[in-house]
Amino acid sequence: MLCQNYIEAERFRKRNLCAECGDEPQLYPNREGGYDVRCQNRNHKGFTKLKSYTQIWREGQAVPLTIAQNLIKKERRENANKGS
Repeated sequence: MLCQNYIEAERFRKRNLCAECGDEPQLYPNREGGYDVRCQNRNHKGFTKLKSYTQIWREGQAVPLTIAQNLIKKERRENANKGS
């Protein structure tokens, strides 16, 4: 994945994993002045997007307590707005 600036590359790196081994991608400067985001193993291709806390919560898996509380509050607000 080629990114033009560091912030874009870092954001992509944090939200994805290597599709083949599951490791976090690394940032590598390229000759054009941008960044390559890739697995440490150069032969690996593709990325898998990480799930959000909301997706994890809806699947019934554990999330940090404060995040779970905020998700519950949000669901209650949305349900209250639907009933009005």
